[in-house]
Amino acid sequence: MNEHKPQDIEADEALLHQLESWQAPSVTSESTARLILRLNAEFTSKMVTHRPQPNVLRRAFWLIWIQTRVIGQTLWIASALVLLLGAGVTLALREVSLGALPFVLIAPIVGMTGITFIYSAFSEPITELELAAPISPRLLALSRLTLVFGFNLVFSVLCSIGLALIDSQITLIPLIEAWLTPMALLSALSFFLSVFALDPLISIAISLTLWAILCLRHYLTDRLPFLTGLPNLLEVQWHGVIWLIVIALVGLALSWIGREEHWLRSAR
Repeated sequence: MNEHKPQDIEADEALLHQLESWQAPSVTSESTARLILRLNAEFTSKMVTHRPQPNVLRRAFWLIWIQTRVIGQTLWIASALVLLLGAGVTLALREVSLGALPFVLIAPIVGMTGITFIYSAFSEPITELELAAPISPRLLALSRLTLVFGFNLVFSVLCSIGLALIDSQITLIPLIEAWLTPMALLSALSFFLSVFALDPLISIAISLTLWAILCLRHYLTDRLPFLTGLPNLLEVQWHGVIWLIVIALVGLALSWIGREEHWLRSAR
């Protein structure tokens, strides 16, 4: 048997006396509120301190990658086939000057056509799902714009490299400069028009009309002298201005998408 020492018995009696005389503190709404504020502050500080910071580049990559399922394969196949066709026709017409090569004329149209459908009735079936998602529609539209334009850009560069390797008369850098700026302009204009008009046919018609006017002004001024009053935007000295226009058009379109998002969410 365990024998209790006198000092142990005295300690137990003292503890029992303290427990019997202890009174629970009174609970008030003020004390409860102070306790909640203290716990929230400690929880927030620990979350901020220990939560790992998200990788912005990784999130951007996955956001763009997810949009490949939304857009589908038809757009990629059609764009690639048209660009390959333009490259083939270019090789067949080697005597044409660099600026008037079929590939230079076709590449901006391919980029413009793909951009037209990223914010229109093409994406209406998933609009409600996107509004319920925690990602801003502006980020979704920007990710699609980056994805489609990036695909057309990379594929056009690859075709340009192939043309330069096959035909020694074609220089790579001037060839890319000839179609890159017009592609960016038409793509930005198509994106801007599709956001405001919500009709891809209207966007395509206006963009094609502008491209036709630019080409006529640049290549057929001697046959159409009345176009000399228009600025030749395809000249190199206008490229800086065109890129500023591209940034402005994309910025205005994204700003309008943000206003639409606010209206839709407030109406729900």
